[in-house]
Amino acid sequence: MLREQAAGLNRAALIRTLARLRPGDGLSTPLAATRASLRRLARRHQAMDEEITELDAGIGPLVRRAAPALLEPSGAESRGSLRANR
Repeated sequence: MLREQAAGLNRAALIRTLARLRPGDGLSTPLAATRASLRRLARRHQAMDEEITELDAGIGPLVRRAAPALLEPSGAESRGSLRANR
C-alpha cells in the first residue's frame, strides 16, 4: 500500500506525499513505524530545503558584491550545478 502511493512520483511530489502520511495510532506495527519514519524524514527534508533557500537568498548579494565571477557559468558547470539536486 505504501509503495503504491509513492510509485512514479517525482522527488518533490514524493516528499510532499510522505510528509502528509498519517502513521495511525502508536507504532505497534511495521507499517505504522515505517509511515512515521518516512513522514519525519520528509518533514525534515522540507525544513532543510527551506533553510537552504533562505541561506541562498542571504548569501547571494554578498557573493555578487565580493566575488561576482563565482556566479558566472564556466565550461560545463553553471551557477546552480554545485548545489545538491532537489
